[in-house]
Amino acid sequence: LLGTNDRMADSELQWTLGSGWPRVGRSGTITTKDEPYGLPGEVVERYSRQMLMPNFGVQGQARLSASSVVVVGAGGLGCPAAMYLAGAGVGAIGIIDRGDVVDRSNLNRQIGHSDDRVGEDKAVSLVKTLRALNPAIDVRGNSIGLTPKTAIALVSDFDLVLDCTDNPMSRYLLNDACVVTGRTLVSGAAIGCEGQVTVYSRDEESPCYRCLFPEAPPPSCVGTCDAAGVFGPVPGVIGTLQAMETIKLLSRPEGSRALIRRMVLYDGADCSFRTVKLRSRSPSCIACGDGARIDVATFDYLAFLGCSISGSEKMSDRARLPVDPCHRLSPVDFRATLRSSTCPLLIDVRPRSQFLMCRLPDSRNVPLSELPGQLDDLRRSLVHPETPLMVVCRRGNDSQRALTLLLDAGFTNAWDLIGGLDGWRSECDPSFPLY
Repeated sequence: LLGTNDRMADSELQWTLGSGWPRVGRSGTITTKDEPYGLPGEVVERYSRQMLMPNFGVQGQARLSASSVVVVGAGGLGCPAAMYLAGAGVGAIGIIDRGDVVDRSNLNRQIGHSDDRVGEDKAVSLVKTLRALNPAIDVRGNSIGLTPKTAIALVSDFDLVLDCTDNPMSRYLLNDACVVTGRTLVSGAAIGCEGQVTVYSRDEESPCYRCLFPEAPPPSCVGTCDAAGVFGPVPGVIGTLQAMETIKLLSRPEGSRALIRRMVLYDGADCSFRTVKLRSRSPSCIACGDGARIDVATFDYLAFLGCSISGSEKMSDRARLPVDPCHRLSPVDFRATLRSSTCPLLIDVRPRSQFLMCRLPDSRNVPLSELPGQLDDLRRSLVHPETPLMVVCRRGNDSQRALTLLLDAGFTNAWDLIGGLDGWRSECDPSFPLY
């Protein structure tokens, strides 16, 4: 969620970080002034089903309408969370995203967007959806993104923060900003069939994210939906739970209990929910520990995470392996070699599931994990020792690893595709499926 972007086209959808939204007079604020029948008719019609609940009532609705939240991340978690908060009547909702645009591959889970918005800024798209769902509240977005220098000002504008991001950089940054400003953080995560949600509170016994994870995970252990896949309903479940926790925290219904010092773990594969108890605040935590006050603006998050880019960035051709550049071909040169060679052997080293989705004509699937055991078979498959052995993968990372293995095994006429099939789509064939 780091970076800068100025693609927010509709100026009415923007707000300036740190400018502060008014705490009174929002369009969603409930008032009975000059109303002969009590509440305005539209308020009763829109929110009656939740106001009918005895432990919520008019007072709970009034608290929601006077509250503000910021949803950081306009994707699989942020869409359902923000939509339920808008439907419930939270008075002001801010949407933050890093300038990402809607992609067709998002639509199985990011329900705040639609096919006719493919290519549109996600923050803009989600703001439009929320405004259409509930025009009585104040909704604005920002696509500039979250940075150490803007995080404190951004979080300070709101009563509560939802972490709907998908990478460690943003999680640590949001946590630290919430600790410094005293804001409650409702955190969710989802991948594959599994998800989790918890609340990091201002309560002195509540841990923060750093208390639970004082050391950043190695980049190789950080999974994303883009790489590992996800069933669409899984982030829907977690995002909905985030919205529920937020509504409870803001409206304070009698008898409710927020998910503080507890974490819900969801497994969609067997439809199970587990609630685990979390440790208390760590006195040695560098963010919330005894006497600690982290300087968010100057803290080196990149060094802490041991990486140079955000965990959610698509790692296209970034393996940086010691591969001979003479054996790497641009998409255009790769295509020319395929066309000019007699019976080239085209090897696709992606997992079988990805190969079955889309592939280049006449390619043969040999997943990277199986390649060491297939070397003799590949030698027998070559028509001539000089027959080109062409290697492709999704983005040019695994193909570099495969190329290194092939060259070490004596395949001197092996080549790989720079940028992988994503590069092929960009430079050779825009109709090739993108996933």
